[in-house]
Amino acid sequence: MGTVLTLLWLFPKLKLVKKIRKNSNHSIFKHTFRNKQEGDSSMVIMFMIALIATVGYLLVGGSGNHFGSSFNSNRPISSLGNSITWHTTIDVSEGASPRLVKMADGSWLGAFVNFISEKRYEVKIYKSTDDTRSWTYLSTVSDGDRQVDNPILLQLPNGDVLLAGRNLIPRASYRISLWRSSDGGLTWRGPTTVDRNENPGGREGRGLWEPFLYTLPDGRLTILYANETHFDQGYPQVISQRISNNNGESWGQETWAVSKSGGRPGMPVAARMTNGKYMLVYEACLMSPNCAVHYKISEDGSRWGNDLGNAIPDQNCGPWIASLTDGRLVVTSCSNKISYSEDFGATWKDSEAAFPSGAWPAIYEIKSGEVAAVVGDSSRIRIGTVTPR
Repeated sequence: MGTVLTLLWLFPKLKLVKKIRKNSNHSIFKHTFRNKQEGDSSMVIMFMIALIATVGYLLVGGSGNHFGSSFNSNRPISSLGNSITWHTTIDVSEGASPRLVKMADGSWLGAFVNFISEKRYEVKIYKSTDDTRSWTYLSTVSDGDRQVDNPILLQLPNGDVLLAGRNLIPRASYRISLWRSSDGGLTWRGPTTVDRNENPGGREGRGLWEPFLYTLPDGRLTILYANETHFDQGYPQVISQRISNNNGESWGQETWAVSKSGGRPGMPVAARMTNGKYMLVYEACLMSPNCAVHYKISEDGSRWGNDLGNAIPDQNCGPWIASLTDGRLVVTSCSNKISYSEDFGATWKDSEAAFPSGAWPAIYEIKSGEVAAVVGDSSRIRIGTVTPR
């Protein structure tokens, strides 16, 4: 119901520009707010996006209201090069911006954002023991009257689970924060701070956003995130990276994975390929039409070079990448298409995504032969069967 609620929330506010500003960091429409001038026209655009997404939501199983309910459609929504067939949709009916992680014991944790008020966003943690088909509530992560959003989960080799997210008071305080659980997500310690801007001077466009956690070949922890704090140096946004030698207890110096003067690279996601190298996907806003999705390759996941990489055709805004155990790479984005590569990014083939509408999706390999796709403006999960290569 995330998109439906958003539509209902937007309708009475079409003329209330001040209200728009107060909600300018809502995860669903963050790019509308941060990349365009505010005003009534932007609100109308947002309303139309929500309306379109709502229709798609209802057409693809959004009407279910039972926690963890699922159904089988009469025919597959899409097939990916005769390799992936989408079939079952689960409506978790809890929050938005779902992000998942597979645990060492084979279970799954999911992080879902709940918009409590204009000031307060929380992240609820759920667990699945049946390959994402049903979910049980575990805990809630929050930080007072702050907006905790853009969640990302990672389990460390020592068993600890990390949750990173943006954590902000609009125009007053921006942080990338980290929470830690040693009991599988039941309780959390934190937050600790990865990076912060506590003096934005009442200005927007000085925030920290969209963290992504992963480990390097030597076992060190690293984080990528979108960083607007270099605006005054001519960089509206860069993709920053930091490395931790102690599982996130402290962090090293900031480096830049992607940057371009006047540009806004953002929404970074990285995956280790089966050849041992890493691929980073990101949106290249103010650098290419429609925030085209680009990719870069690194030998070790920490050195990305100075180039901007290459575009993935037909992918725009808010990308995600999954590296399958059979070597294939699967990329999705706000364009609601799926691109896949069988040669580590040298060539790409394109197909429809699991959902016909929705923003900021992600895709995960559930197990060999099966994947799950999620969409950011609701809490739907769609299962696909992968045909062996």
